Amino acid sequence: MGRVLAFELAVGFTCETIVVVIAGISIDSGHSIQEVAFGQGIVAFFFFSFWFIYYQIAGGKANQILTQEHQRNARIDYLWYNQSIG
Repeated sequence: MGRVLAFELAVGFTCETIVVVIAGISIDSGHSIQEVAFGQGIVAFFFFSFWFIYYQIAGGKANQILTQEHQRNARIDYLWYNQSIG
């Protein structure tokens, strides 16, 4: 679990660094701060929309695993409850 969190943190820092470098290059090339912010907003909206649609159609493996885990736990709880009152 620790390696997964470390990887996620490293990817997050890398993405932030890339965004800052692109923003700096854009400002140095003559674009205004408002144009850079607008461009980053468009990119963020694209990724948000993509992830939202992907999540809504249940495209993630984690969703399937959590659903299977929930069903398994519900069966275990049902059996445990019936054994305890029977």
